Amino acid sequence: MQRWLFAALSVGVLTSQGPAAQSTSQSIQGVWRIVEATITGPGARTIPFAERPNLTIIAARHYSRVEVQADGPRPILADVAKATADELRAAWGPLVSEAGTHMR
Repeated sequence: MQRWLFAALSVGVLTSQGPAAQSTSQSIQGVWRIVEATITGPGARTIPFAERPNLTIIAARHYSRVEVQADGPRPILADVAKATADELRAAWGPLVSEAGTHMR
């Protein structure tokens, strides 16, 4: 999980270093969207996030992140109360969400 957050933050910081985005403070506070994640080492690959909804919010001491990790549209459940375990996993399994505090 930390690897994904680090990748997301790295992508956000690297893509925001243009002249218009530079400021006097070196803060990563703000709202970020992952565009692409690159994983190095054995099994290295680049994962495009163009079609995957995601959002990371970083404040002074808190963060929140939500990401859909499905390769395609998730199924819509007709009746959640009657859905099987497999149907629930297909609809909600590829969703990652977390929030908490962090140290500066």
